[in-house]
Amino acid sequence: MLFDDEYNLTGIIDWSSAQAAPLEQLSVSPELFTFPALSDEENRPIVEFKKLVIESLTKIDEARGKKPPLDNPEFDMALISNQSPLSSYMASKSTEIAYWQYMSSPRAGLVDGKIIAKLLYGGNVTWEQLRGIYGSMPLF
Repeated sequence: MLFDDEYNLTGIIDWSSAQAAPLEQLSVSPELFTFPALSDEENRPIVEFKKLVIESLTKIDEARGKKPPLDNPEFDMALISNQSPLSSYMASKSTEIAYWQYMSSPRAGLVDGKIIAKLLYGGNVTWEQLRGIYGSMPLF
């Protein structure tokens, strides 16, 4: 519980879901992804929050530069010169695709598949077009 100088309750921090995880875990954090059934206006707080997270990651990426990891200071950074910074990845559609694949369950697979198809191929893709690309196989 958080209190001010006069002992008034000003806030509560809920640590029940707290965990130590690498920054890369943000790429599948549910708090950063919009709900397909909601309007743009209803999803706006999530979009704004994700922008703040990406701005913070950009600052971290810039400060980190091309320094080797703390647990391996001898690592040759030239070996990973083709890797994207986390902030760039988080701002891409690849993050959304990874999230929907990571969070999908067997019961929601068809709905999540439609979301991923729209991300990959745009809003006008049809199941018939996808069958043409991937072939026709039974769903169950």
